[in-house]
Amino acid sequence: MGIKKAKDLALSPFRGHLFESFIMSDFYKQYFSLGTRDPIYFWRDQSGSIEIDCLINLGSGLVPIEIKSGE
Repeated sequence: MGIKKAKDLALSPFRGHLFESFIMSDFYKQYFSLGTRDPIYFWRDQSGSIEIDCLINLGSGLVPIEIKSGE
């Protein structure tokens, strides 16, 4: 990807994808550390035009989370 410095990351077209992966991996890590099954899901409509980056099932309902790398 050619990312060697913070400035490279800021200009990279992969920035959003990398940030989303970083956040999701941290969610999974937290549930793993608790020794519980991760209640994390992803949702996208059939056309692919609408998506929710992360849905966390709290048992009493779903919490939608949109992950953005913007400042």
